[in-house]
Amino acid sequence: MVDRSDTSRDNTTAYEHPQETNLLNLHKAMEYDAAGKPVVRVRVDGGQVTISGDVVVDEVGLTAETLAALETTTVLQGTDPWIIGDGGGSISIDDGGNVITVDGTVSINQPVAVTDNGGSLTVDGTVSVDNFPATQTVDGTVNIGTLPEIEVKNDVGNPLNINILEGGVAVDGTNALPTRQLNDDGLIAYARGGAVTESDVLNSYLIDKSGATETLGTSAATMVTVWDEGGLYPWNTFTGSGAHIFVASATNDAKMQGVAITIEGLDSNYNLISEVVTMDASDTTTVQETTTNFYRIVNAIVTGTNTNSIPNDYDITFKYGSSGGTTVAKILATYGATQSCTYTIPAGYQAFILSVNGSSGQQDEITTMIWKRPFNSAWSQVKTFKFISGSFDHNMRTPLVFNEKTDIEIRAYALVESSRIGTEFQLLLIPNVA
Repeated sequence: MVDRSDTSRDNTTAYEHPQETNLLNLHKAMEYDAAGKPVVRVRVDGGQVTISGDVVVDEVGLTAETLAALETTTVLQGTDPWIIGDGGGSISIDDGGNVITVDGTVSINQPVAVTDNGGSLTVDGTVSVDNFPATQTVDGTVNIGTLPEIEVKNDVGNPLNINILEGGVAVDGTNALPTRQLNDDGLIAYARGGAVTESDVLNSYLIDKSGATETLGTSAATMVTVWDEGGLYPWNTFTGSGAHIFVASATNDAKMQGVAITIEGLDSNYNLISEVVTMDASDTTTVQETTTNFYRIVNAIVTGTNTNSIPNDYDITFKYGSSGGTTVAKILATYGATQSCTYTIPAGYQAFILSVNGSSGQQDEITTMIWKRPFNSAWSQVKTFKFISGSFDHNMRTPLVFNEKTDIEIRAYALVESSRIGTEFQLLLIPNVA
């Protein structure tokens, strides 16, 4: 119990606060709003201010230095953030797989890659690309409502290559697109059992074979091949890997001295080959030998300089294997080229006979036939034409088909041996169907 009589504790003495000037006039540290309620002023000279609880900020001002320091601002949009960054002058928007719709004009100065992330990109307006990349790859489906007009310009010095299948065609101010076509390509496709492509057309060519003979057999057993030498053509002469061809004229021919002759044929693999031989400069009976082995003779023609309207006055013979070998081709006097209704299909090609025709002397009764021998097979008749004192001309509605390495010839016989006949057939060669 306290002894209140103790005068050492004088409770009546007034309390005197230490001198503290910052606490004097406390109301000066306060501000009041328009309603008279006090508000707190806070000043931060540096460091960090932590505020707990709800803070409502009507407006935030940032200095230029603070704004430049912000490289990325994250804006929360539900649970998916949209990231907007300066990216060195570009803005990227990651919508998290939602739909981005652009109404208006989007100008793109650099190539843009668009990736489907499970959503869709809709552009309702115009997209201008000033720097389109050399190669643009689109993985997916591109739907174009209206195909725009495309104009391609180039100059002669820098042709634009247009690929046709696996080939290429240079197109410029001088060179046009290929215009060659097959009028009967549908029938040819039917005959071959495969489509006729643009590449097939570009690599096809026509062969026209014609010949005549004045000595015919009088029965099927004595029929002859229509060619320059007479009798049946000696196909069996060609053996092994072929042989050299020996060329000479029957009589020295001044018109043919030093003149070149081109020989076209096939090697033992049935590939096309050719060689030019030049007749002796002083005596054309001197035999000239090829350096190439020929397994078939397709054609021979005088190709050297010759100003005469009649290129050769005497027959020129082409013998197989030696100067005394079997005659496998002949250029008759005055013709300047072989005249033979024989042909062998080169390797890698199919042949289609489009037409065949023939004519005979007056009152001659002729039986004419197309014969074939497929590779490593036997000879057989394909088609027969019989006519008297006139001619025949047969266009194949559906072309006759012959496979590679097949030998073809026209044979004929007559009622009497003295009958004469001239015949021709036209072949279209097309690369084998793939």
